[in-house]
Amino acid sequence: MGPGSTHSETITSWSGHALIIKSNAGRRTRLELVDADSFQTVHSWVAAEDLINFTDADNAVAIQTHGQIRLSGIDGTWRTIYTIPDLKSCGNQLPSPKFIENKTLVLLGCGYQTTAIDTSGRLLFKEQLSTPHRDFLTIANSQDGRFFGALLYKSFCAANWFECLFDRVGGVAPERMVICDASDWRAIY
Repeated sequence: MGPGSTHSETITSWSGHALIIKSNAGRRTRLELVDADSFQTVHSWVAAEDLINFTDADNAVAIQTHGQIRLSGIDGTWRTIYTIPDLKSCGNQLPSPKFIENKTLVLLGCGYQTTAIDTSGRLLFKEQLSTPHRDFLTIANSQDGRFFGALLYKSFCAANWFECLFDRVGGVAPERMVICDASDWRAIY
């Protein structure tokens, strides 16, 4: 962390060859793409907008703002690759992007759908793998990028929407697991 930085987070790319380090300094968010073998910074970005989520490939970073998924390669220019169609339909559940390979992102959330897009923004897959009142909390992918999966929780809101915002699943165990084939985007388990 640099001077004055707070709330640092680190995640690993799907292949394990890169890390992204996020830190906040004032109202600005700094993202650093780091080579996992040499720990050298490959590229860094400063984002002025509020980030909800971030994810990385070996050569790019994707961020989620309040209405968009934006991508930057190591050339450093940001471009929108996905616009969340209607935030009201998302309720408390916004899409959470994750790379399952260097050129493919999967989004779980809004409208209980699983959406896959490539880094140009082209839609590859859109399927409702879940039903209302179910939450995907995260996704994971296989080391070779051929499969990805998610745990599915029954949503539980004890008193009101405010509690749901912070604890939608109420500490319950996952209800089921969904595993998809990334080559033809079908649920196989």
